[in-house]
Amino acid sequence: MMSACAEEQLETQFQGEAELKAKIGALSSAFTAYDDEDQKDTRTYIDEHENYESVVGTMWRTKEVIGVYGTLMTNSKFTSTNSKNAGTVSFRGSILGTPKYAYYPYSSQNNGVKQTAVKGNMPSVQKYNLNTKDIVGDYRAGVIDERGWLSSTFTFKRLVSVMKFTVDATGSVLEGDRIRSIAIKVDNQRQITGNFTINLQTQTIDLGQYEQGDDCLTLVWENEPTMSAGAKYSAYTTVLPSMLSGDRMHVTITTDKHIATFSGTSKVSYVANNLYSQVMTFKSIKTMQVEEIEQKAPVVPVYASALKSMKFTVANNPGK
Repeated sequence: MMSACAEEQLETQFQGEAELKAKIGALSSAFTAYDDEDQKDTRTYIDEHENYESVVGTMWRTKEVIGVYGTLMTNSKFTSTNSKNAGTVSFRGSILGTPKYAYYPYSSQNNGVKQTAVKGNMPSVQKYNLNTKDIVGDYRAGVIDERGWLSSTFTFKRLVSVMKFTVDATGSVLEGDRIRSIAIKVDNQRQITGNFTINLQTQTIDLGQYEQGDDCLTLVWENEPTMSAGAKYSAYTTVLPSMLSGDRMHVTITTDKHIATFSGTSKVSYVANNLYSQVMTFKSIKTMQVEEIEQKAPVVPVYASALKSMKFTVANNPGK
């Protein structure tokens, strides 16, 4: 058995090329987390883990890059060696001392930055492709749970909330349209996008100072699927976990023919490493306001920045 003193000496002297293994912890839970003003269902636990595993955001892609911190290194760059997507993969890079913490995605902006104040930025515009199923802003922090001489294993925890938007245009004026974007704006200056810092020791994030627009997010559907009758379409995005139960969420749907707006109420307070399902059945949203788009002009999706000054008027809506 190695003494504590001998182990410490080993840690401070090791350097060279090394392999680190990384695995992603499971999502804590998944909730139906949205009211569209006309649906009165209560908070419900839903098991979406099986479906969610098909989303690349729960797996490592090829050539992923993480930043590693340790006794004698700060933001050391490690690149994955896997040839296909997997939940546990190996990363290779240069090591000095003993690795202790890691984060994803890697950024050179964290060179020289302390492990308690790693910089991150949640994009206010995120694209989702139904074929590749990539999600953006999927920040994770890892700690060592198995340590070896040339190989150690990190378990990564997701630091953000994942939102799943499911749309159903059956029987509504939007049926047959191609969906281009979903933009949301949250009341009470909740910071769902923008700058933040990560404390790798505690695997938590600290929100930055609120700036105008940090309460907005736009999800762009790259494939622009046609919302056919009887079909549902889903896309995933990530947000900073700041939204609280009772917060109002204002939604703008942009298609190739219409712009639709409505508001809803969050049924839960968002926390990290949870999946929240936002089911939008347009036919049932009686307060939804729809405008036709002038077809002579090119259709441009409504982005989050445009929501800063947009007014939402919803009739016969007492809230929750």
